[in-house]
Amino acid sequence: MPGSKKGVITVIPKDKEVKLKVYNGDHLIGIESFMVQDIPIPQIAITTRNKPIDMKLGVAAPGPRVLEVQVIPNKYFQDFLPKDARYRVVEWVITLARGSRPVHTLTANQSVVDLHSIASLAKPGDRLVIEVKKIERKNFKNEIETIIDRSCFNVLLN
Repeated sequence: MPGSKKGVITVIPKDKEVKLKVYNGDHLIGIESFMVQDIPIPQIAITTRNKPIDMKLGVAAPGPRVLEVQVIPNKYFQDFLPKDARYRVVEWVITLARGSRPVHTLTANQSVVDLHSIASLAKPGDRLVIEVKKIERKNFKNEIETIIDRSCFNVLLN
């Protein structure tokens, strides 16, 4: 695929190894082999009002009123290919759990969710189980790739 300027091409690999053949007219100048790296898995961050949640210590009951989920791409991937490192969460589930039983469940399809309905039911000792289900990545051609995710976080309510 043609690149951004003359003499530059963009290679979109389909296999783990790419062989690039360079010609001058009909004359083969050389063959170069390149190993292809997988796209690094992004990190998921759960915050409340843009502040991180301490997953070990938890939060005071009845818990946060708002949760945000962020997808943080690998730094080197984002620096090298910023137009390929555009992520967003498109499905996540927040469950208020008491012991092993779910008390109330919310399904969200945007990055910020209002938890007032859960907070009114929460008691000390409960926990919020946060499951990220689907992430989307937009590439440099603005094509969307759906990533099925199985990230799960537990926030203790003290």
